[in-house]
Amino acid sequence: MPISAESGGGGRRPEDRRRVVLFSGTSAEQQRRWRMIDERKVLPILGSDVYYHLKDGSIYYVIWGDIKKQENIPPGFTLRRPLPLQADISAPYTRYTEWKRGTVHHSDDIKTAIDAFNHIIDNVRGREVGQVSALRQRALHLLDFFADMPFYDVSEVQFAEARNETYAVLAGVKLDPENLINQEKAKIVGWILRPEKDSLDRWNKLIRLGALQAAVRHAVEHGRNLATEVESKFLRGREALVLEDNFSTTIFQEIIDRLAPAAMPATIAFTRPFDAVPKSQIGVVKGLLGTMEHQLGRFIRVNPYRQPAREAAVLLGEAKDLCEVGERDRITSEIFPQVGKLLAEVIDPGLTKVDESNE
Repeated sequence: MPISAESGGGGRRPEDRRRVVLFSGTSAEQQRRWRMIDERKVLPILGSDVYYHLKDGSIYYVIWGDIKKQENIPPGFTLRRPLPLQADISAPYTRYTEWKRGTVHHSDDIKTAIDAFNHIIDNVRGREVGQVSALRQRALHLLDFFADMPFYDVSEVQFAEARNETYAVLAGVKLDPENLINQEKAKIVGWILRPEKDSLDRWNKLIRLGALQAAVRHAVEHGRNLATEVESKFLRGREALVLEDNFSTTIFQEIIDRLAPAAMPATIAFTRPFDAVPKSQIGVVKGLLGTMEHQLGRFIRVNPYRQPAREAAVLLGEAKDLCEVGERDRITSEIFPQVGKLLAEVIDPGLTKVDESNE
């Protein structure tokens, strides 16, 4: 398994030549889901790590987590591929480590998947904000504690108690100083836990206070960037889901509007006697019906839109055939309202935007 950094030339810095290496999970279900991705039984949405199932329209999405060290890669993990480092705004993972663990999640429909991403973002943001806030408060407390008294008057017992209290604070927000992946939090923790003595084993108040001040300052700066950092990791996947959802609802709404009584049914193709309707108008109507049938049958890929779209496409195909033989009353009184109801109830359950008074 090639796991060392590449040694290419070109005058680039070593960190620019690193590769992010991705691993997939070991459970039977995870392996099954990864095989679906590899065998293209599920296809990506807008080039993201979010996929839709070709047959049932359900959603699969990958969440990447950091593996701190190469030796911590669990036995049986499968090396997927090395990737060039990407900008954080488009990468579904952080830059904190080169080793990533991928877990494939499943949702029955796209709305559930969007809710899952929102829940993940809220949870991660809340956890990160809580941890950084706790670090900042602890650094401020120690800064006040040491600044209010002569440093040499602080006993070793008090130093030990302060250190133990700091470890308790870290444990309270689930931070392990020895296993921190986030480099920014590791810096803050390192400054807070900096020893009270210098390299010559002398008490040094200035160094200790300076480290605490740096911890406070960095905690404030990192806190300001947290929202962007957290959201950027999940941005591309969530954006792909939202755009796919908007795309489907837009097609549904456009078709609902076209089939409304004041739209297509009000044209001369439906209001004049059939024999008096120019063939060109019949051709236009059939073309529009064919376009809508194609949009619903080919472009709507995910649940909860997929099944209603397929049913509506069949009905529009029937309408196209009926239009050819002049059975326009059945089209306007039965098929159009039925199609409109199918689509409208997916966009807003219980809401029907098509007038069914002619049924």
